[in-house]
Amino acid sequence: MGGRLLPADLRSDPELQAMAESAATNPQHWPYVPRSSAAPKQGAVFVPLH
Repeated sequence: MGGRLLPADLRSDPELQAMAESAATNPQHWPYVPRSSAAPKQGAVFVPLH
């Protein structure tokens, strides 16, 4: 159908960003926005506070 994955923007969460950049935790090479990107952040990772 011609679909493609959009890169995940994980720059607001340093731990998730590091996991995306690591070959050990991202062996499928899912696309992500590099931390050095100048593009505006598309959203923050929401973590509910209890």
